[in-house]
Amino acid sequence: MEEENIRVISSIIIPSPFDKKKFLLVKTAKDGKWGLVGGKVSPFENYKRAIAREAKEEIDIEIVTDYLVGIYWTKSARGHAIINHVFTGRIYEREPKINEKNKILEIAYLTLGEIRRLDETNQLRSKSNLPSIEDYLAGEKLEESSIVKEY
Repeated sequence: MEEENIRVISSIIIPSPFDKKKFLLVKTAKDGKWGLVGGKVSPFENYKRAIAREAKEEIDIEIVTDYLVGIYWTKSARGHAIINHVFTGRIYEREPKINEKNKILEIAYLTLGEIRRLDETNQLRSKSNLPSIEDYLAGEKLEESSIVKEY
């Protein structure tokens, strides 16, 4: 039996500051699909620092993480196992803007209904995006002690 590589990512749910029923998503150039702001956690990198780094790289924002919504297992389009630590938070500084056009095509605040339609038409990058937003809206929270600690 072959050992499967697991990709560790960290994402953030950011409600719109003007309409709490809309959430910040980005459309990636890699596959033309929409997803939460976030990405791979580097070896020995803290989950929150990974999100902050990705947010700065992708859309030039400084963020504050509030709490851990959940930890989600899924598979990528290529069949790789992914574990996604999804936090919620808010923008601390600057309006989102595309930093690197070769990585991010669009930025939008979308409603839950719009996100569900993206999921139904296979336009979401990760199968964990929709459930994590639904869990956030249901008030789900995990203790951060459930995350692997750095040593």
